[in-house]
Amino acid sequence: MRKYLENRVDTVFIMLGPKCNLRCRYCMQRPLVADRDRERVDPEVIEFIRDIARNQSIPVMAHFYGGEPLMYEREMREIIEALRDEPNVGFSMISNGMLLTDELTDYLNDNGVGCAVSWDGPRTREVRGTDVFADPERRRRVLRLRRLRLSSVVSAYNYPLGTLDAFIPLDQEHKELTGESLFMAFDEIMDTGLVDRTLLDLDYDRVYREMSVIAGETGKMLRGETCNPWYAHFGEQYLHRMRGILDGRTSLLRGICACGNGYSVLNVDLRGNLYRCHNTDTVIGSIRDSYSRYLSNAVLHDSTRETTARCAECSVVSLCNNGCPLIGQDVRDAYYCKLKRAMYAPIVELVVSLSGEGAA
Repeated sequence: MRKYLENRVDTVFIMLGPKCNLRCRYCMQRPLVADRDRERVDPEVIEFIRDIARNQSIPVMAHFYGGEPLMYEREMREIIEALRDEPNVGFSMISNGMLLTDELTDYLNDNGVGCAVSWDGPRTREVRGTDVFADPERRRRVLRLRRLRLSSVVSAYNYPLGTLDAFIPLDQEHKELTGESLFMAFDEIMDTGLVDRTLLDLDYDRVYREMSVIAGETGKMLRGETCNPWYAHFGEQYLHRMRGILDGRTSLLRGICACGNGYSVLNVDLRGNLYRCHNTDTVIGSIRDSYSRYLSNAVLHDSTRETTARCAECSVVSLCNNGCPLIGQDVRDAYYCKLKRAMYAPIVELVVSLSGEGAA
């Protein structure tokens, strides 16, 4: 088996399979991932992750990915139980939460599995067909997860402030149940072959205005003024990302994708195939390949070098990090860059303002 000795691997996406119990309108995998039969876990995949963990100092996160991971509960439990005694391995997943049971919630909590639950605010039903928080029992099960965050996709059906306002009571309930804070993260919608084009009919000015409100509350918090704490702490996440850039921990002159896919982030299926990204069906190697062969394929499929020059002068490159390499230039020109600028420009403007005040 090929060894990943002396290579920093932050995350291994375990691609359990493409089956899902929902058909979300923005799902990237619908046009990208071919359906296939359910597979058994190859023991070499487990040894592959174990080998990575034992040969590097930093922890590696085994991240369960679908489709819907909870449709592959048997396979997920098999991997957790094989690796849970490895001190350098953590577990996480992204799920729609619909298949949680009380027993499974307890199991995930007991094994320290971090859970990101997909949720798109007040209009979730319109894009996902259902809202996991609408049913009291499902709502309680999700909010009982201790290591929980919500993952939301900004689209024409989902704008930042409405989602954050709907998030506040969820955070309060989660804190009552677990004693912990709930986290919220936004992704911008990506067009890698969307069938429903109405998702892209965004009001960019509205996105900018709403993110400006969030940035304003973040500025108040940093100045010690009264603020909306949910807005402020959400905006602070973007500042942490920018500080990583300003401190020199991340280079803007990128030759490889900022997400790390293919490099510090590996994407493996249950048979041991390695993929360009967990949202594609492009195989670029195997856990049994030599590292040099695998790496050459990863570089070959990474288009970041082509976008670096165009992105270098953009005002929000410190947050966008050249964007996703799956997004072609035509889509970037049509909407992608406009949405990124609308989301991130208010945060950049806040940093400039704070710098002028000597507070950044």
